[in-house]
Amino acid sequence: MMHVRINGTEYEADDGMTILELARKNGIEIPTLCYLEGVSDIGSCRLCMVEAEGYDGLLAACRTQVTDGMVLTTESETLTRYRKSMLELILSNHNLDCMSCPANGRCELQALCNKYGVRHARHSGSRAKIEAKLPVVKDNLFISYDPSKCIHCQRCVQVCHNIACNGALKNGRSGMFHIVEAPFGSDWKKSGCESCGNCASVCPTGALTLKRKADYRNWEVKKVLTTCPHCATGCQLYLVVKDNKIVDVESANGPSNHKRLCVKGRSGSFDFVHSKERLTKPLIKDRATGTFRQASWEEAISYTAKHFMEIKQKYGSDSLAGFACSRSANEDIYMVQKMVRTCFGTNNTDNCARVCHSASVAGLAKTLGSGAMTNPIYDITHDVDCILLVGSNPEEAHPVVGMQIRRAVKDGCRLIVVDPRDIGLSKQADIHLKLRPGTNVAFANGMMHVMIKENLIDHDYIREHAEGFDELKAVVEKYTPEKVGEICHIDPDMLVEAARMYASAKKPL
Repeated sequence: MMHVRINGTEYEADDGMTILELARKNGIEIPTLCYLEGVSDIGSCRLCMVEAEGYDGLLAACRTQVTDGMVLTTESETLTRYRKSMLELILSNHNLDCMSCPANGRCELQALCNKYGVRHARHSGSRAKIEAKLPVVKDNLFISYDPSKCIHCQRCVQVCHNIACNGALKNGRSGMFHIVEAPFGSDWKKSGCESCGNCASVCPTGALTLKRKADYRNWEVKKVLTTCPHCATGCQLYLVVKDNKIVDVESANGPSNHKRLCVKGRSGSFDFVHSKERLTKPLIKDRATGTFRQASWEEAISYTAKHFMEIKQKYGSDSLAGFACSRSANEDIYMVQKMVRTCFGTNNTDNCARVCHSASVAGLAKTLGSGAMTNPIYDITHDVDCILLVGSNPEEAHPVVGMQIRRAVKDGCRLIVVDPRDIGLSKQADIHLKLRPGTNVAFANGMMHVMIKENLIDHDYIREHAEGFDELKAVVEKYTPEKVGEICHIDPDMLVEAARMYASAKKPL
């Protein structure tokens, strides 16, 4: 522990902690525009400068680690003058059309200018000279980029490269002027952009915005925490509600998404709620005319219950069943199975997740005792050194998981893709085995054959925890790399390399 004095009060600091981290931990506000915790600390905005005894110049709080005995000042007349000057420099190249800006009311630059009493720049910057070369790009269906409002904080670039790990946004130059090359123009479909909107969610101004934000201002809405209804990742998000209508979505710091969202969660998770095609009142078909008529909820529920009971009395309980949607809330699904078991008097209740995952559910239940995922997503995307990805395309099916796998690979994790398709992650894979469809079992047997043959297995663990190993060993004995190569249409040497890579890893999944 180190001891650091800030504004006259002493605080304890951990080794390696920055001034900004220590200040925020203790509720001390230091202004920033470019800093993003765990993502970006490039120190370009220079607003987080603080005074330190023994130093001639100011220190960037986001980039400077504390030292034992350091004495710091975060607010003073000198710092106020300095921050006002930095804000004026930023405004000299900034479009001040705040009234029509979708970020009005949530703009971090606007908030800091209000705090420090900065209304305009004292001189004009160089942006005006190249303004014609930097048009607004808005061909993307969901996101637009206005370079006249960009303050070069590079949050968007850092998020795209380090959180979404896609690399679609890049830094560029127009002469001596820094620009962000945002792929939202007419050729956006040809770019690698996934329209996830994570870049726009961290923009401190109105440069990068989700188009639907133009429909409301922050003071007009309330936010409701919920779970994305799409895939099984379980991303947490806030529904943004204006006048009792959902108008937008914002990411939340959930355990599976960590503020990330994909295009489905951010831009396709709620419009159906207000669809004109959605049925909001019960309809009962008139058998005489063949047309539907509107009914009250009481009539519809009574009508349905009556006919269910008639079927039960005539044909027995097992003539009825309840089938639940996997995207329904747990409470709704609980009520379905409760109704089926108590009212219908049968155990005929099922759900679509069980049907489409019946093979994996059966295999998981037999080998691990539970037909469900055995690890949280964090376990399979963090602190791992080898990922074996078989028959899954998470970048499309579970994009937020795909982002985290890309991050793991970027951090040095090895990746083995086993898939007949050229999926996005196969470009980043150390090994890509293009199995002939339907030969997964032969592949698995071949992997185990190599591991057993080359003694890449944990004998103590097998002896203490496994059953049927001798039988398994006998089965896979005949699955030599050559035979598996013939069955799966893959290179036998690549199979051997994949088995060695996976088996020798310390934390593979």
